[in-house]
Amino acid sequence: MNAVLADAHALIQRCTQVNAPAEIGQAFYDVVRKYGAKSLVVADRHGETTRHFTLEGPDGWYDYYFKHDLRRGNPVFRNLRRRSTGFVWSEIDDRCAGDQRWFDALDEFEMPDGMSVPSHGPNGQLGWISFTAEEIDMGPVERQAIALAGLALHDRLRVLAGAIDAPISLSDRERDCLGFVAQGKSDWEISVILSISQSTVHTHVENAKRKLGARTRAQAVARFICQGLA
Repeated sequence: MNAVLADAHALIQRCTQVNAPAEIGQAFYDVVRKYGAKSLVVADRHGETTRHFTLEGPDGWYDYYFKHDLRRGNPVFRNLRRRSTGFVWSEIDDRCAGDQRWFDALDEFEMPDGMSVPSHGPNGQLGWISFTAEEIDMGPVERQAIALAGLALHDRLRVLAGAIDAPISLSDRERDCLGFVAQGKSDWEISVILSISQSTVHTHVENAKRKLGARTRAQAVARFICQGLA
């Protein structure tokens, strides 16, 4: 098992040991605080309905946020909708003039940076996990581990909230291929290991993604682990 998967497993295990949505968010917050997190939002949106599972942060932050309607013109929300992987706010590359009041508010509460992980669900549902910090000082491996755990956490929340059906069943070959994807293997490497063609590997992975309702391989791996299929 490589370092990314090992880190992700540790985070996922911590977040899936509890069975109430609010407790899952708190468990995740306990994990990301070691990276300097100062606030955390776990939420989802379907149509015009938004559910907040977890709101953790410094005194006055959320009062300020809702009073000043910081969701309007928010570059984080804009990127949550268009991205499929986790991202750090200071690295957002499509900033516009209207975004400045968001970053000014973060500066005022001494948490000028943050990270978000979007989770795109069925029928246009969008879930997200966002946490703030004075600085996001993480390498690629740590970011990937947190993003993977965030995807798994949201799938767990959807199960508890009744928004996802019971865990699905994968064929043996689909499980094999996705298991090797989780270890960071390429389609070519998997084809050599399993003595099948590269195109067959690709087909098995795509079928697994479809069954799991995943848009990306990372999301498929997160659901694969979270549903106990690994």
